[in-house]
Amino acid sequence: MFKFSYFLIAVTLIMSFLGYGYLEATRDPIARGADVIVPDWPKDTPPLKIILLSDTQMAGPDMTPERLSAIVEQVNTHNADIIALAGDYISQKTFSTKHYTAGQSIAPLKNLKANMGIVAVLGNHDYWAGEEGFIAAFNDANIPVLRNEAISIGPINMVGIDDEFTRHHDIEAAEESLKRLSPAPNVVLTHGPDVTPKIKFDTAVILAGHTHCGQIKLPFIGAIKQVSRYGERFECGYLKDRYNYIVISAGLGTSIFPIRINAPPDFWVITLKGQSE
Repeated sequence: MFKFSYFLIAVTLIMSFLGYGYLEATRDPIARGADVIVPDWPKDTPPLKIILLSDTQMAGPDMTPERLSAIVEQVNTHNADIIALAGDYISQKTFSTKHYTAGQSIAPLKNLKANMGIVAVLGNHDYWAGEEGFIAAFNDANIPVLRNEAISIGPINMVGIDDEFTRHHDIEAAEESLKRLSPAPNVVLTHGPDVTPKIKFDTAVILAGHTHCGQIKLPFIGAIKQVSRYGERFECGYLKDRYNYIVISAGLGTSIFPIRINAPPDFWVITLKGQSE
């Protein structure tokens, strides 16, 4: 009798844990903000608003086309100048009720609105699923995918460094591409933050995701798994690492389990501006 009671208590606790985690994973994402002061910001140029979205990771039950469409509507209310998509548009998570194609995972992103444009990079899940489908889907959506290359957009140069986790990054190629552009503040977009110590050229800010801010963070223990080789150094948030400022998003979807604990989904609204503004 007592053993059965303990069993019921254990089952109740586990189900409560999973239920809470699922509710946190499927909540509306938090819109976080960061003001980045850029010393060489072009004179008489107004502040620039960049929205960082990462790890949409479409897969049931937590991330469906309908939910991502609702998030897109939320993002559009912030009137972004540029929207930066940081990879992992699909999830092959173990505990999933439905998987989606590359085209299905990108389709809701076609409705994103930005005054100057939208850019994307690929993540490790996109390579594992076959990057050709994502490239085709983004081409159909008229969203450029930056693969170790830089483009000018508005008052900045956007430098896309390919996924470091799957060894597709080539920082030297990205820097060579950057040299062909006119001087401007450089914003790096990449899937994971582990490229940060390897970047030698000047950056205004580095934008990344991949870590999910730990996804499942237990009291007194922290994240049950770190996907960055640097551990908590690049786990989450807006931080400075030596000479580089970096914003690391918790992302929107999930990996392995469709739950989040103490790591709610988010996106970032980053404002670049001069010192006097």
